[in-house]
Amino acid sequence: MLELNPTQVELNASPKTKQEAILQVARLLIQNGNIDPRYVDSMFDREKVANTYLANGIAIPHGMPENRELVLKTGIAVLQVPYGVEWNEGEIVHLVVGIAAASGEHLGILRKLTGVVSDEELAASLSVTTDKLDIIESLTGERPETSTKSDTTDFEKYFDTVIINPTGLHARPATELVTIAKRYQAQVRVRNGELVVDAKSLVNLLKLGAVKGAAIRVSADGADADEALAVLKDAIESGLGEEEPTQAALLNRDRLNWQPKTTVAYAEGVPASDGIVVGPICQHTPKEIKVEDSPSSPTSGKKQFKNAIEAAKKELNKLYDEVKVRLGSGQASIFLVHAEFLQDDELLQETEKLISEKHNAAWAWQQTIQIRIDQLKKLDDPVLAGRAMDLSDVCQRVLRHMLGIADESPSTSHIPSVLIADDLTPSDTANLDPDLILGFITAKGGPTSHSAIIARAMGIPAIVAAG
Repeated sequence: MLELNPTQVELNASPKTKQEAILQVARLLIQNGNIDPRYVDSMFDREKVANTYLANGIAIPHGMPENRELVLKTGIAVLQVPYGVEWNEGEIVHLVVGIAAASGEHLGILRKLTGVVSDEELAASLSVTTDKLDIIESLTGERPETSTKSDTTDFEKYFDTVIINPTGLHARPATELVTIAKRYQAQVRVRNGELVVDAKSLVNLLKLGAVKGAAIRVSADGADADEALAVLKDAIESGLGEEEPTQAALLNRDRLNWQPKTTVAYAEGVPASDGIVVGPICQHTPKEIKVEDSPSSPTSGKKQFKNAIEAAKKELNKLYDEVKVRLGSGQASIFLVHAEFLQDDELLQETEKLISEKHNAAWAWQQTIQIRIDQLKKLDDPVLAGRAMDLSDVCQRVLRHMLGIADESPSTSHIPSVLIADDLTPSDTANLDPDLILGFITAKGGPTSHSAIIARAMGIPAIVAAG
């Protein structure tokens, strides 16, 4: 049986043309040692004389018979294109199965592929799945077993270094690390003490709890492992692009001894953004989104989940652009962190697994992400524990899209007021109107939260953890 492993499958590709799609699937074949790069021209020649589109959104580009000497090892590669790419007029492809065949070894998978092509519901499901193993199982008849043991060890190639970031490997530098690791085909892992995680998963990197001065080990395995390690070492030892906070962003401690002349009632909290304001109170009490489980069709559930994820990504990209214009790229990068959560393979795959077991999509998403929120809250470092609010913000955003619930931005009166709330998400804070919100007080939160960072950038005085 011809093997098909996760490195030969690429999810969520977005080629704009048929030519781009063929080049991308050919790249996978080249990286896996299946073809000589010259075979790509042969694949384009085949398109001139034959239609490689099958049916139900599946195409099988391959080369000409006379160029088989350029096939180094029989194999296939799969490119998933959720939004589709036009193959020929009227033919939209969602699964591009590139074939490198020097013999008949690939015929077994082609027979399986015929079964997928004839099953419209299965083909539709594979076009949006976030789990590579679904595609592999459909084409080979077997689902590869994942070894949890191997995931807790270091690879042979590695380097040791120390985290220099003032507040540790928190969300923004961790996002930069993930972005760099994803540029390479190699698997990359990061160790902090006894815990080893996938460097391409933001959620897992945050679970490391790597504070300033933490000694970590970064290891890699794959064709480009050496290059990946060299680039990552340089990035980590230079702070992963994190800038030192400006003096304007720091609290003015000289004002902390101020006391009001009279008080009817008061609350003591932690200063998060400097300033003194006086005004009437307005309260923000968002409605809690409660999701109950119910039986659901896996196919429709996965489509609903995929659409909600994409809608949330578009919102975050728009929010990033708006905040970047108003407050600068440093504060806007908080929403790049949120967007990275939506691309976390572990989060997406575990949610889809629950959906495949016929749980409804909203419940599956909330269950999966709540486990990570609880794990982050347990971290000893308050900065890293504070990232639980970011994950919660992302969770609620996706749920609103799945359930058709409108966004509840903090309401204000028509006169300038001091806002009070149990807590504010980064999205809530970024959407505050500085002309109407004089300042805010929250029962929870901390001075290193992303909401506090945004408040300081906006010049909105804030007190957090007021109980």
